[in-house]
Amino acid sequence: MRKSTQAKVREFKRLHTVALPLHRWQDEATIRVSVGAPIFFSRAQIKKQGRGDGAILLRVFDLATGERMQLVLDPVLRDIFQETYPSEDYVGRSFEICRHAKKPGARRYEYDIYEIGAVGSSFPAV
Repeated sequence: MRKSTQAKVREFKRLHTVALPLHRWQDEATIRVSVGAPIFFSRAQIKKQGRGDGAILLRVFDLATGERMQLVLDPVLRDIFQETYPSEDYVGRSFEICRHAKKPGARRYEYDIYEIGAVGSSFPAV
């Protein structure tokens, strides 16, 4: 009896995303997202860019495109979420966020943030 010389090809399926893409902020552009997990810190993301401090990250689901991604938050945006929604109550909620251009002489960006409600939809976990 002859053995087959061709190796059997295994089939695989993707289970989940390990590393989510980072959102690229644009001034005066609005994004609508659903928050999937609490704010966390990542040193690895920033070390790739040559900085020493860790990044403040938020995992979200983009309501317009369906893409899962991470937002890099500056301290202003992080504080807004943590002060407005204590105990990580922002998780599972949807938001419309607009980052404004820096004003001359300003050190930080300003943001407009609105909690929004999506009617008749459910979103996958991030």
